[in-house]
Amino acid sequence: MIHEINLRFVKAFLLDVRGKLILVDSGTRGNGARILEEVRRVGKDPKRIEAVIYTHSHGDHIGSAGN
Repeated sequence: MIHEINLRFVKAFLLDVRGKLILVDSGTRGNGARILEEVRRVGKDPKRIEAVIYTHSHGDHIGSAGN
């Protein structure tokens, strides 16, 4: 299952692959709380995210990597 997480003008994606959660991209700086909120909204536990994949190193894709 793929869950799209809208973060203003960019998106992140939560993948549920056989019960394993993977986050793809983290949007711009300051989106950490929004991502966690959306993960909970779709009924998933953010603590279960096992990996984060960044598609590339632009700030609109890795900006919330630290939070």
